[in-house]
Amino acid sequence: IALFIQSTRVATHGVLALLFGNLIALLLGFDKGLARSGLFGYNSFLVGLALATLDSSEKHQGYRVSTIIATIVTASFTSILFVMLGKLLVPYKSPPLTLPFNLA
Repeated sequence: IALFIQSTRVATHGVLALLFGNLIALLLGFDKGLARSGLFGYNSFLVGLALATLDSSEKHQGYRVSTIIATIVTASFTSILFVMLGKLLVPYKSPPLTLPFNLA
């Protein structure tokens, strides 16, 4: 709720990214337990917030199609990256946590 009070545009991009990150995870058949735990959505949500925040809001107060598309694509990529990093880090017994957000 606080994000919507501060900026509806940023909060909307975050929710959009959250939805698409989880949708891609479920469509690709990733672990449903991880999706229920919010691990796919969290990284996607952070990416959506970052893209909307870094968008040049001084010039464009409304929504830009390019930023919306970038949010959807990057949120989807983050979910895939989460699974890839999880498999790569198994020998080290280290979870990827927010590493996909940092790399995206």
